[in-house]
Amino acid sequence: MIEADAPNRWQQIVTFADGERLLINNGDLDASSVPFPRERNYPPEYTEAIAGLKEQHQQELERLQQELRIGLQSEATTRAEEQVSEQIQSLQNLYKQQKEQNIQLQQRLDEMEGLRKLEIENQQLQQRIQELERAVQQHPVQQ
Repeated sequence: MIEADAPNRWQQIVTFADGERLLINNGDLDASSVPFPRERNYPPEYTEAIAGLKEQHQQELERLQQELRIGLQSEATTRAEEQVSEQIQSLQNLYKQQKEQNIQLQQRLDEMEGLRKLEIENQQLQQRIQELERAVQQHPVQQ
């Protein structure tokens, strides 16, 4: 295991399984079977301090993530409310337009109904005129 700081860039202090410590050239450690430490070894008080800092960091990250989630949810809710409000306004405008069109159509229907009644009355009057003309033609002397 490499447990101590290297005295230079070209060598490492290596402790073997039997406890023997040697200064080894880095070129001799290039073998894939030589395990290199993943992290530096620190004294126990440093390790505890680092663990405490990591825990604080993790808690701060979780707090920030929670705040971000809340912020994003709030923003999404606000956008959704704005969209719903816009849709409601659009539907209200459409309703007003439809209502105006319905009123116009009802007025047009009323006009057409009035015209139809006038047409019927006109036909009846024409029939009455024809009847009167026939009556006059049949009785010219009585006039």
